[in-house]
Amino acid sequence: MKNSLKALCATLAISAVASTAVATNAFAAEPTMSFRLDSGSASGKVIEIKESAIKAAAAEDKAVEVKATISVDNGVKDDYYWCASGIHLFFDEDLTISTKKVGSGTKVNYEEGVASENISGWEVLMMEADALPGDGTNGVFYATMGTENLGTNGDIITFTFSVPNTAVAGDEFNFNLKPQDKDQFTNIDGDKAMQESVFASVAADIEGTIKIVADAPTTTPEPPTTTPAPTTTPAPTTTPAIVATTTAAPATAAPATTTKAPTTTAAATTTSKTDAPPTGVPGVGVAVAGLVAAAGAAFALRKKND
Repeated sequence: MKNSLKALCATLAISAVASTAVATNAFAAEPTMSFRLDSGSASGKVIEIKESAIKAAAAEDKAVEVKATISVDNGVKDDYYWCASGIHLFFDEDLTISTKKVGSGTKVNYEEGVASENISGWEVLMMEADALPGDGTNGVFYATMGTENLGTNGDIITFTFSVPNTAVAGDEFNFNLKPQDKDQFTNIDGDKAMQESVFASVAADIEGTIKIVADAPTTTPEPPTTTPAPTTTPAPTTTPAIVATTTAAPATAAPATTTKAPTTTAAATTTSKTDAPPTGVPGVGVAVAGLVAAAGAAFALRKKND
């Protein structure tokens, strides 16, 4: 009975450990690889560079530089889970990768990232011409090696490229991450599932693109058109005429003056038989006298008829 209990407990313990292991694996994050381009303030899989920037660099006998970075992430913070890696990066043959002279040869310039800085074994090589795919691209290969899992999440490696000074608006320069035979990404145990996850994440035909774009046209804003208000000429200011006000002097009645005609006593006149009776108008006396005589005769005749 005791042995049976012991066996049952052992079986349960083993099942518990197995269940824990399964649960742990079920929730373990699979790592993915990513690619990023950076130039000035532009960052991402696809970046744009203005044609004016290309021309400005050319005027100073320089070139616009772009950084290309390969990164990895499994979503777990501070997780050291890989050591061996190696992958090929292909880029447009018109781009120039930064190199340096070492002895009689040339080596590729690169920057280690936080994800790989603790790994001691490194190798970075340019691909030989006969190993290139012949599609207008050049290639660079990087590899890391180690005896323990010192690789973590973040940037693995960064390369610097120069854009040709002859580039114009409409030109594009592409990058590809293409795993080749014997490329790898694994841990000290050679975890193939990890490698498959990483390589599947960079299976796209194009991982990054540099686009040269035209500058936006510079337009000088036109001032707002305003219709000027009609100009009115103010009426001339006239100073009101000063009307001379005269105060009439109070009317004073002038004393009536009566001028008496001088009384003259007519001198006695002697009328001759030939003179006409005095009428006041010379030559009229005879006519008047005739009228009087006629009137008197008419009157006498009337009285006589009566």
